[in-house]
Amino acid sequence: MALLRFPLLAVLALILGALPSAALTVETESFGYADFPRLSTWAWANGAPSSNPAAERHLRTGIESWMTRRGWRKIEGSNPHIHLRTVAANYRAFTVGRLQVEVFDSRSRKLAWRGTATEIAPPDLTEKKIFKDFPKAGG
Repeated sequence: MALLRFPLLAVLALILGALPSAALTVETESFGYADFPRLSTWAWANGAPSSNPAAERHLRTGIESWMTRRGWRKIEGSNPHIHLRTVAANYRAFTVGRLQVEVFDSRSRKLAWRGTATEIAPPDLTEKKIFKDFPKAGG
């Protein structure tokens, strides 16, 4: 009987571990106000950050990493091509309630792209799914 407990617990742990990612819903929208293949720089804009400073730092670090992977170069102050902001609700260091990432064309100041994640999921998975279809930098 003791031998059956371990495999049963292992299977249960795998099932429970998969539930948060199965509940994650991600939607992305592109609005056509930015010519992404010609753009390559970005900067943070003011958004609605998480009320938890540690979670906000984790979120920003993750997003900056994804932007770099997509070929974007973060610059401070001097006319980036796009501005990025987050709107986080119930965002914690280990789970996400709702996260919205908005990208604005710097010249027109119009919303060019938005990714929204809802439900509870690990932040790293949430960021990965949001940025999966984000345009690569051009320029």
